[in-house]
Amino acid sequence: MIHWPQRATRALVRLFAPLQEIDVYVEDRESEVFYQTLLEISVPDVRVVRVFALNGREDVLAAAAAYRDARRALFIIDGDFSWVRDEPAPSHNTLYRLEAYCIENLLLSETSAADVLSRFMAIAPTEAANLLKFDEWRQRMSESLVPLFALYAILNVDVPDHATISRGVGRLVSKSGRKTVLDPTRVAHEISEVKRALVGAGLSIENIDKRQHAIIDRTRFAAHAVDIVSGKDFLLALLEWEMRLHCNQVPARKALCFNLARACNPERLRGLAEAVRAIARTGSL
Repeated sequence: MIHWPQRATRALVRLFAPLQEIDVYVEDRESEVFYQTLLEISVPDVRVVRVFALNGREDVLAAAAAYRDARRALFIIDGDFSWVRDEPAPSHNTLYRLEAYCIENLLLSETSAADVLSRFMAIAPTEAANLLKFDEWRQRMSESLVPLFALYAILNVDVPDHATISRGVGRLVSKSGRKTVLDPTRVAHEISEVKRALVGAGLSIENIDKRQHAIIDRTRFAAHAVDIVSGKDFLLALLEWEMRLHCNQVPARKALCFNLARACNPERLRGLAEAVRAIARTGSL
């Protein structure tokens, strides 16, 4: 990823200032156009023509903490593992933490998936929905991956040098011909590996199980339990493979992400939309 000098971002902000009501800052440079699409859909009443990316989460947090400009601005971070662990968000009146592991989670709905599949198959969205059975797919993902990500969240804070997301979803799937699916046996093996790493770091099984169950229990009260699983690194890949069982023309992950964004359910973006409107109205969350 290219890291632009800070002065270049400042110059862009000044250039676009007359064209928009608020400035929006996000973590990842590759997500600028993507966020722009989501804001056009979810907040059409607030003018934002350009989203600005900084160089990662820490830069966004630092910029939000230091922001003193009179111009209205919103800084957005992913929920990440701190949200999974139910830790409070950093307290800045211009900072919004997504209520999901990452922004990609908010793209995933029956509406968006069926719409995208219908366009590539040239069939009605209702027919695509019947083929995909999105709710059943999401339930399978939740049953297998929520327990794993609860453990990843513990590993992330107790053994921070140990890999979690970077281990990838590929090690958790089975392939047969053109069929690639999540393999519960491989997920169970990964769960055992994570528990061994935690025990090796000095945690007791009782402590691990208690903390894992606390995270899982919180998801039972959530509308979308699978939101604690990385949408970007896990769920999008799994959905792509699921959709390709029905249509070989479904695009690869990055293009699929943009297609889902264009078809996303605005209801999933309600929290983000409310944050944008609050900043536009008052300058503060």
